[in-house]
Amino acid sequence: MKMKKSAFYLAGFAAIVALGLAACHKSSTSSSSGSLAGATGALSSGAFNGGAGVLSNGVHVASLRPHAFTSPCGSNMTLSPTNPSPSIVSGSCTAPDGTTSSNNQQTITMSFSEIMSSCTINGYTFNGTLSFAAPESGKNFTICESTNTGGPFEMNGSLNFTGSPLSVSGSGINLSGTTNINISVTDNNGSVSGSVGGTAFGQPIQSASF
Repeated sequence: MKMKKSAFYLAGFAAIVALGLAACHKSSTSSSSGSLAGATGALSSGAFNGGAGVLSNGVHVASLRPHAFTSPCGSNMTLSPTNPSPSIVSGSCTAPDGTTSSNNQQTITMSFSEIMSSCTINGYTFNGTLSFAAPESGKNFTICESTNTGGPFEMNGSLNFTGSPLSVSGSGINLSGTTNINISVTDNNGSVSGSVGGTAFGQPIQSASF
């Protein structure tokens, strides 16, 4: 069976995630500039745009990164491995319209690291390694599609970014420490919701929903 072509753009909600991170941490400033929230938002945006660009699903093909890797800070960010590829396991599931098949679900696993050396994003300079994992440890990352052509789909999953040690400077701050950002997302045929939480540079960020 050929699955209907659909796409979920991680980069599309990266901006939502960045805004959520900027809003969820109370800063002494009135904007996200020069704050933990601003740095975390820049890191999240850079991580998505750098490595976890597009998740497309159709004819049993999935990719958690753009076909051509373009770093938001040029040669100051590299991927390891250079060309990461996802692991995909097909299985059965019941789609939102009630259709079920032995191969209308894809369970996706993927991991890679973004190595940053004086990588500047939105005025913040990052050094260190940020590792990306889908799904988050102990959780799933799945897409279930209708067997009807053009039918609905549902995606559920949790992503994780970790980094230690990781430092950021600029825009009035200088921080270093561990980073562990968790992003859970549900996409019901284009209606996206989820949550963000964790720590950034050793400091907790308040949970935020989008």
